[in-house]
Amino acid sequence: MAEAASQGWISQYAYTYNHNADQYEVVVPNAQGHADSLSVWQAFYFVQIDSVTNLKLNIPYRRALFKPAPTEVEPLAKLGEKYNYRTASISPAWDWFLKMGVVSADYKLQDIENGIGVCAAARDGFDGWDAFELRGTSAQGDYVQLEFVNSDNRVCAYDLHNRFEQSSSWQMRINTNPWNIKKKLHIVWPQIRLVPQNVKFSLLDSDNSKVLVDDLRQVNSYTFTIPDSSKIFYVRATKVADTAAPQFAFAFAQNPLMPTDLTYYIVPSEPLAALDVTLNGTAVNLNSLASPPEIYYGKKLLTGSGSLTLNISASDADGNTGSSSATLQYQLLKANQATRLSYNKNEATLEIPAGAIDESRTIFITRCAMEVGLLNDYEPVGNPILIGPDNLTFRKRVKLHIATDPQAPATALYKYTNGQWRYVAPYSEDIAIESSGIYQLFTGNFTPGEPTSVPHQFALYECYPNPFNGTTVLRYAVERWGKVNLLIYDLLGREVRQLVSGYQQPGFYQLSWDGKNNAGEQVASGVYYLKLQVLDGDAIQYQNSRKLTLIK
Repeated sequence: MAEAASQGWISQYAYTYNHNADQYEVVVPNAQGHADSLSVWQAFYFVQIDSVTNLKLNIPYRRALFKPAPTEVEPLAKLGEKYNYRTASISPAWDWFLKMGVVSADYKLQDIENGIGVCAAARDGFDGWDAFELRGTSAQGDYVQLEFVNSDNRVCAYDLHNRFEQSSSWQMRINTNPWNIKKKLHIVWPQIRLVPQNVKFSLLDSDNSKVLVDDLRQVNSYTFTIPDSSKIFYVRATKVADTAAPQFAFAFAQNPLMPTDLTYYIVPSEPLAALDVTLNGTAVNLNSLASPPEIYYGKKLLTGSGSLTLNISASDADGNTGSSSATLQYQLLKANQATRLSYNKNEATLEIPAGAIDESRTIFITRCAMEVGLLNDYEPVGNPILIGPDNLTFRKRVKLHIATDPQAPATALYKYTNGQWRYVAPYSEDIAIESSGIYQLFTGNFTPGEPTSVPHQFALYECYPNPFNGTTVLRYAVERWGKVNLLIYDLLGREVRQLVSGYQQPGFYQLSWDGKNNAGEQVASGVYYLKLQVLDGDAIQYQNSRKLTLIK
């Protein structure tokens, strides 16, 4: 069977059904095996290729193989789809392979088990190196599908071409239900780092002439609205001179059963030819993961308090050399102990009150390059901040201070949770956080008074700046629909300014106070109070107040 597959007489793939994503996944049978491969050499070739009849593979999911147990490595899996990658879904016989997919804006529709590649034994027409396309649908019959159309008009999930001298193109078609027309969709290529940088990929429109994305490595996705139930794109691969130095991202994790056991991961931007790493100035030898590939890791036992610094130097196959570093600050914290844990001379600081944890734990903080997705329409401010250990909920609120430009407009802190950024609070000198995890500052054009996300609870945040001279920014969160009253009072309890009085939907809101009263007159310097009240009929859902100091 292996020989028949290599000669292109039968399909060389097995298919498993992912019930969580409502789609099929492809497995490449390999006699020598991958660490996460299936035993698929016993009659799991579903279709024989017929040179006369145009066969279309259509298998009910109940008869397909069930998805094998997850093999992704924590904490990498939580960083996004690029780490949920099975080595068994590609073959070591291929020169390179680029996985591509399509997802809806709400991630409810997706088809990410597709790709293009190059193999010496393949040809551009349909052969045994091309994987049949399978459509996964939800229980309601809903779907979005990405498929490649090869030179003899056969559709496939994997389309392997023969080696080329300069460039090669693939036709890509995206299909969906009629009721999904006009929905926003994203074409994604999360594992592009596994392809050497001497291959450049471009995305073109339906006539294969207009370039939509010149270099897929420069962006994470392409957003479009499907005009009808089908849309055509082209992907062009071009050989180029590789002059780009490797770049690196990091991840850290503590063993939940032994919190002093730290694992650090190094994720290069491309396959490496050589890698040298030092930990606190001492050379270390790293292991490599079997799946996902091209990720390196090492371990360190944390004792007491201190810091770890990783320095990296590496080169790719074309001799380009890159370097990077990451520093982690850690401390063994007792349950009744208060502490201040700082990273890089107070660039990021945790203020942990006594009683914030229920037992002694090793806490760490780092700020470094991490391969996590960005928030649409907002710009990140610096690198993400990682606070560990993972899944730690503080019994008392911990303050996170991040040094940044105080004049940065509309800067807010978000937390990366379940593959998405969740709003935490507007930027202030000290932001209260409730748990460990990945945090990131973003800045963008927030519209005053308009919701930017959906909060999990009501909140009235600290005003900024405070004290202020001129204007101060006021931010609050509405968990449930209700009548919102936001007012300024003086020390005698007299109303100075009514800022909001009306019904508002759940969301995060922002506006400013210019120090004027309801008559438009400038008020005197002194102390004032900002009061937020949210009503459901006559019942008070939430109320809170903040002190403001106006200085002239």
